[in-house]
Amino acid sequence: MKKIFLLLGLCMVFYIPSLMAQQIAKEVEQAKRRNAKVELVSLLSIDKQYTHPGVAKEIEKETYFDYDKQEAGKLIQNYPHFLSLKIEANDGETYILDLVSSARSFEGMTVSTGSGRKFDMSTFKAAHYQGVVRGQEAQTLVGISLFENEMTGLIFHKNGNLVLGKIKGTSKHIFYRENLADKIMPVGCAMDHFNLDDFDRDLYMNARSTNNYTGLIQKCVEFYFETEYDIYTFEGETTEAVVSWVTGLYNNVSILYREEYIPTLVSHIKVWDILDPYEEITSGSLLDKFQDEMLEFNGHLGQLLTTRNVGGGLAAGTNGLCNQNEDKRLAISNALVSNIIAVPAYSFSVFEITHEFGHLMGSLHTHDCVWNGNDTAIDGCVTPDCGSTPLPVEGGTIMSYCHLNNDVGIDFNLGFGPQPGEIIRTNVIEAECLEPCCFPNQSPDFSISGQCNDGNWTITATPDDQSAPNHIWELFETTAPGATSGGTLIAYTESGSTITYQGLDISKFYFIRHTIWDYCYVDKVAVMPVPIFRADVRYTLEDENGIEKNQFCIGEDIFLDPTFSNNYDRFFMAVYRRPIGSPGNFSLFADYGWTFTDNIGILNLTQLFLTSGENPGEVFEPGFEYEIQFAIANPPGCIPWKELKKTFTVVCCDVDPAFDVETLCLNGSWLVAGTPINPATTIHSWQVYEVTTPGATTGGTSVGSPQTTSSVTYSGLDFSKYYYIKHSTGYPGCELMASVAVPNFTANLSYVFKDKNNTVKDNFCYGEDIYLDPTGTNNYDRFFMAVYRRPISGGNFSYYADYEWTFTNNIGLLNLSQLFFSSGQNPGEIFEPGYEYELQFAIANPPACIPWTELKKRFTVECCEDFFSAGFRYDLRDKPAGFEVMVYDFNPYSPYATHEWTVISSLNPNGGPYTLETQTTTTGAGPHILYNDGVSGLYYFVIHKVITLCGEYCFIDRKEAYSGGVPPDGPACEICGAGDCSILEDICFVPNDLKINCYPAGVTIDWDPVPGVVFYWVQITYNDPACCNNGRTPSTNTYYTTNTYHVLYGAEQSCFSWRVASICESGPVWTDYHCFNGCEANPGGGSGGNGLSTPETDQVAESGLEKVTLYPNPANEQLSVRLPKDKAAAAIRLLDLNGRVVLEQQQVAEQVNLDCKALPAGLYTVQVIFEDRSQSVHKVQISH
Repeated sequence: MKKIFLLLGLCMVFYIPSLMAQQIAKEVEQAKRRNAKVELVSLLSIDKQYTHPGVAKEIEKETYFDYDKQEAGKLIQNYPHFLSLKIEANDGETYILDLVSSARSFEGMTVSTGSGRKFDMSTFKAAHYQGVVRGQEAQTLVGISLFENEMTGLIFHKNGNLVLGKIKGTSKHIFYRENLADKIMPVGCAMDHFNLDDFDRDLYMNARSTNNYTGLIQKCVEFYFETEYDIYTFEGETTEAVVSWVTGLYNNVSILYREEYIPTLVSHIKVWDILDPYEEITSGSLLDKFQDEMLEFNGHLGQLLTTRNVGGGLAAGTNGLCNQNEDKRLAISNALVSNIIAVPAYSFSVFEITHEFGHLMGSLHTHDCVWNGNDTAIDGCVTPDCGSTPLPVEGGTIMSYCHLNNDVGIDFNLGFGPQPGEIIRTNVIEAECLEPCCFPNQSPDFSISGQCNDGNWTITATPDDQSAPNHIWELFETTAPGATSGGTLIAYTESGSTITYQGLDISKFYFIRHTIWDYCYVDKVAVMPVPIFRADVRYTLEDENGIEKNQFCIGEDIFLDPTFSNNYDRFFMAVYRRPIGSPGNFSLFADYGWTFTDNIGILNLTQLFLTSGENPGEVFEPGFEYEIQFAIANPPGCIPWKELKKTFTVVCCDVDPAFDVETLCLNGSWLVAGTPINPATTIHSWQVYEVTTPGATTGGTSVGSPQTTSSVTYSGLDFSKYYYIKHSTGYPGCELMASVAVPNFTANLSYVFKDKNNTVKDNFCYGEDIYLDPTGTNNYDRFFMAVYRRPISGGNFSYYADYEWTFTNNIGLLNLSQLFFSSGQNPGEIFEPGYEYELQFAIANPPACIPWTELKKRFTVECCEDFFSAGFRYDLRDKPAGFEVMVYDFNPYSPYATHEWTVISSLNPNGGPYTLETQTTTTGAGPHILYNDGVSGLYYFVIHKVITLCGEYCFIDRKEAYSGGVPPDGPACEICGAGDCSILEDICFVPNDLKINCYPAGVTIDWDPVPGVVFYWVQITYNDPACCNNGRTPSTNTYYTTNTYHVLYGAEQSCFSWRVASICESGPVWTDYHCFNGCEANPGGGSGGNGLSTPETDQVAESGLEKVTLYPNPANEQLSVRLPKDKAAAAIRLLDLNGRVVLEQQQVAEQVNLDCKALPAGLYTVQVIFEDRSQSVHKVQISH
């Protein structure tokens, strides 16, 4: 097994010779100067917990990372030209990689597949960089490739290559020194013999003459790559992974050629994603097959890449560049996989690919006897034919076989070495088919065009030479027009052959610096100032005769003539002043603000500052020197502020301060106007004062600022206050004062409280509507109400309800009870009893200058005896679905009462037991349907409870459900009429909705809860003869419970009768007896049915109990109805669910058999009407 050794021992070392590590370092240095503010980026975070068992045995001091795919995705998307990347290793080393983009090498790359499947380059996301390690620029080279899911790279370092890549089959990345990992190397390049006709002897004789290269050669070599199917399978059978692998390798190959000043590009990659045609197992035969398959390819030189070891890489010769025979432009590289399959290892692959391309570009091996100008070898790593040659002390170069000598190894950092490097550079320069990829004569000069579009200052810079590939545009702001240095950088753009800046500040100055660069030349810079837009501001100060002067009398109009100003769309004026002769600073006196016009004309400053501007009313008082600030601008034309200041003085004149006063109310605004009697007076000062006494003209408090207009109008004065106006003109002491009396804006407010009968009063019953009658109130357009209250016993009033403002000029009679309940700011309030209420009632009419006018009055609300009644009317109507209970004709007392309704039923017209049918609450006056499931033969009692803050009131009515027409007269209802509501608490209801259900563990008896009942009895009579024909001895058990169910464990096969009782204060109230004959015999047995049936005989556990019995239940063809002893029935009826009589038998003594064969299956009601008019009602199920 062959190994690549360091100079110190074991493996390939990449030390950069003096010729190398210069081109890329120079490009990085230029990029750093252009990108001084680039931040340090870290895409890898150390995972110290992770280890890989297959890696740890082979590699020492490795570092595992997690790759920040999200941050990497941003970098790939933005693809900055310059990038500083930080990598921290476990050994404490931190590497700062300064990188420049190598995107140019991939711009024209295309991809195809052996299957013909399309590869969308637009979805392939990658970013490739080349650079150096910061602080070790002269000894390092770096190649880094960023992909969506991985990051690969090589750091060529004097102490051994550092490899970065993803561990196969994981998302983890590894970083390690490659000299710590063995690499199985093929024997060497298979090109051991060459034809002397394939090289230029003179070229080799002169190879020791090193040319002075200052930059990249102006020709690009385009590489074609083709990968065997084994690489496709090795990379997880995705074309994208293969393209990532190839471009990552090439990025490092191109570094070595770039350091030889040879620019290269990837022209095309062909990926065999199906079985390829290459089955050969030797280098020569594989190259032959590659040549046979290759009809033509896109590129200057091409290589077939494989992971198979076919005996070494092989090139078709040393005359590949521009060879008309495409076969001579091809090579193969083999064994491109690490012996540690999971670990990325790029050094040998980069070496072999670079080596074979080196042959095609013209270089032979360093042990061939063609060098040094005397046909000798450069090294003796393989014994040359021309005699013994020493081993290289610093290690072998790319075109050597020193990897076969364990004591030497390949030192890739020496690159190609001086002579092989000169051979390939010369061949590239002389290759006529190669085209330049860089033009050193490109110029950075540019022109600037400016545009002003409605004030938006936009400039566009366009290069004179559009061919430059890389541009940097910098916009600087400066304070000096025409400056091309200094200033503040405000915009930096690293792209675009042209640049446009919008929204520039028209008051500032700018210059643009344009930088271009390319591989073949250093930065070129051109700087130009940005041209600005211009305007002129000129004017004179004149009197009314057009005479220019700088001193004016008080009262004299002062004119400004701006005839010679131009290129404006607005002007600005402000006046500053100081006492005449004062050396102090001017202070602001009046601000006229901006006026929008492109034709100013001659301005009367005296009138303008008096009547217009930001603060009209100012006059040019005598005794002052004034400075006028006059400025123009044209923002839509990008003309900033342009100003010119001039000064003048004003001396005194005689004036008359007398004035007239007028007051009025206009749309709610109280207006007070002052007008001078002498219109010739030109200097005015108006001040309004607030006083407490009408007619006062001295003292008081000033309101607002003094006004300096020729006349004055004050608006918005407070209707309830008093004012006077002071007007002065001329010097202090020439003052004339007049007062303004508050006009008598009045309104009337009066109202009384009434009841619904129009009776005026202030004491109301609770539940009685309270009305407000505002008759006599006038001159308003809105009213306000709020209510306060306190207990009748006394105390302070507190806020209770707020109705706020209502806008109307016709209030009308107001129902306060309904308004405060249904409207206002907090609806829902009612006038509760026991309180004294205070109503705050106010009116206003702001448009007529009527302020808030209020009047408060009080009333009380108490509980009145016999005010509330629960009386109602009640109809019991026979409907198809059952009897319907409808109530109506009762007082709703809204919103003072709550109405609760209870419907109960009984077989007896008086007395129980009672069954609760429904309970509900209603709102509104009705009518209301309370219940619609009534059954003929029962008496239905309706209890109406009216609940108020003054107590509860009840009323009861009863009707009989009778489906045969008009029910016969029954006994009088003993509990009907108005009564005590405690009757609801005295009624004890029978448990309802009984069910018996079978379960694997036993039997459960359920019933609905009974209102007011806490305790229940459940009575079970096992082997009851009335239900069971088993001949066993009956036994009765009674159970006490607070639940609404009872469980009989293990009783699922028993036979018994059962019933349930509500336990009330008056005693228990029992349900009818029911039979249970085991889960299999009972309806619903085993499935949760109700299991209800009645005994076959009246021989129940309690002797003497008289009951009607039905059997069988459910019935099939015949139903037997058995009456109690000594009791005869006037009629026995069978009713369907709609209450219709379907069978009837009259005058029954003991028992009757009803024929049910013709009846549909379903639930029916059996009504037994005894001769004494009492009744018994039962439910029966008929099934066929």
